[in-house]
Amino acid sequence: DDAGNVYVTGCSFGNGTWYDYATIKYNAAGQEQWVARYNGPVNYSDGANSIAVDGGGNVYVTGHSAGSGFSYDYATIKYSLAGVQVWVARYNGPGNDYDGATFIAVDRDENVFVTGTSCGS
Repeated sequence: DDAGNVYVTGCSFGNGTWYDYATIKYNAAGQEQWVARYNGPVNYSDGANSIAVDGGGNVYVTGHSAGSGFSYDYATIKYSLAGVQVWVARYNGPGNDYDGATFIAVDRDENVFVTGTSCGS
């Protein structure tokens, strides 16, 4: 970001939670500032694929998250400047099949744009 902070996201094996999103903020000196984890609603495989930061320092992460049945959904999360979860938005496509977000972008008005794969009829 503009202050030289570095943000990293991906998946990490949790303690009894299978794979979770793991997002970390480091300051410009490489010191860890916060760690945020996301375990989806079915306590199974969740993996973050993309990250964006807005002008106010809010962090947005998206990827795939196990949903109902055997399908995956898009799961997009907004974290505050302090790494506190603000909201989660999930998308389950019309086919109730594999849906996985691969890229996220945020504009200057904090509109969030997510794209990826959505299997359906």
